[in-house]
Amino acid sequence: PGDPFQPENALQWGVDTVFSQGSLANNRALFPCHDSPMHVSTYTMTLHVPRGCTATVSADIHLPPRASGRDQSVFTFRMPTPVPPNALALFVGPVAVHELFDQPLPTRILCPQPLSAPKPATTPAVPLGDAGPPAVGVQPKGCNLLTCDCKVGHHTVRTFQVMVQAIVTACIGFFGTCPQDHLDIVIMPPSFASLGIANMNLVFLAPVVVEDREGAALITFAHELTHFWYGMQVALLDWNEEWLTKGVATYLEERLWAMAQGLSYEETREMVGIKLMLRYRTLAHEVEANAEPNALGPVQPNGLAATESEVSDSSGEEEEDEEEEEDEEE
Repeated sequence: PGDPFQPENALQWGVDTVFSQGSLANNRALFPCHDSPMHVSTYTMTLHVPRGCTATVSADIHLPPRASGRDQSVFTFRMPTPVPPNALALFVGPVAVHELFDQPLPTRILCPQPLSAPKPATTPAVPLGDAGPPAVGVQPKGCNLLTCDCKVGHHTVRTFQVMVQAIVTACIGFFGTCPQDHLDIVIMPPSFASLGIANMNLVFLAPVVVEDREGAALITFAHELTHFWYGMQVALLDWNEEWLTKGVATYLEERLWAMAQGLSYEETREMVGIKLMLRYRTLAHEVEANAEPNALGPVQPNGLAATESEVSDSSGEEEEDEEEEEDEEE
């Protein structure tokens, strides 16, 4: 009860956050721009954010933040490479920044800061292959997604770091030199409407991708990282070609995931075959569910359309009734 439009009654992440994933027409709410990927330009962006917040943008150059006299922090970003408007993504929020690794690609992760609460008891990190079923329990209040080893069903920082580094290494080993010189991974609020979205130097991931303790959901990260080469380095002519980059990323995600896990050829072939079968069955069900309906006909009182046989029967009965009426009149 209460006014649903009051802040205390609204469904919130808990902290103020601003982000734009930059796909298609989203950035038109930020600045005047064309939707076509053929229109490219360089840019410089300066963001004034509240003190305690961190900003990241899909730009090549991140200048050190500086404080302003209005209890704000100033972040400046530069993109010397001409890019289309949809290649500009940004995130601003009170997040903690963790440096994951420097090789083969400098990578850091931005995730929600923990609330002030006693640090839970720690347990040794579980190897990926022996993770077993998630432990039953409730995540302690203030438990941080990456720095806590409380084993309530999410990654330890070590597990997440190992898997991300393995996927990055597999991508660079498969494609060659990465076209980007750094990578920021942002853990998004629960309201984020996608599992993951990639942009220049930046990948947005839903919390569910990181909270999978066995790491299987990180195949989404492998998919998004593929777009660094196909979708950004090899860009689109227009939006009609977007399915090509999606198709390449979908085709390669299992193979890169298998390389990151060190699977054999037979194991990779079995995994890819199962995925293809599931995709085919899903597509077949969608095609069947969206098949063309029967030809339009009279609507019965119960709201259901009459079938062709019912229509022909009813029309035949009407003709017989008319003939009987004519005989009676004669």
